[in-house]
Amino acid sequence: MAVGEVDDLAGLAILLGADVPSQIDPAPCLVEGVGQKLTSLPVPAEHWIVLSPFEEGLSTAAVFTEADRLGSGRGQEELDEMSSRLWAVASGGVTPLAYPGLLVNDLEPAALSLKPEIGSRKQRLEEAGAGFTGMTGTGPTVFGIFPERAAAEDAVASLEDKAIACQGGIGL
Repeated sequence: MAVGEVDDLAGLAILLGADVPSQIDPAPCLVEGVGQKLTSLPVPAEHWIVLSPFEEGLSTAAVFTEADRLGSGRGQEELDEMSSRLWAVASGGVTPLAYPGLLVNDLEPAALSLKPEIGSRKQRLEEAGAGFTGMTGTGPTVFGIFPERAAAEDAVASLEDKAIACQGGIGL
């Protein structure tokens, strides 16, 4: 399926999953809500991302249930303030390494509670030189952001899993 082949592809995409709408036309963007609010961003400065997946995933429902149990939610006012700060910095085309404090995944504590190995995998990326580590969506894939390709490729070589390196912030 592609744009122009299906009526309301964006509507179908949000039904498939929160990450899907941003992948209809991959490009740098600020993603909010459950993935339905996309705001275009300029291409950021060069950076590389190492993705480190786990063999077994986590149930999205279980992660959200755990997040509720932990009280991980934020109020709309706080979310709006964070979004404004992130937009102000990211719209300048800088690398995400320039604003690590704004790279937040509120579901990470819940996923970490369910799969503690996430923490050790992030630590391995930090030890490999990542300037920032995080977790994608409801997990458990973790990532590290590196300023240069060579550093990212060295990190992949040092990890004993199915990690991959890719250039961040570029469309297909």
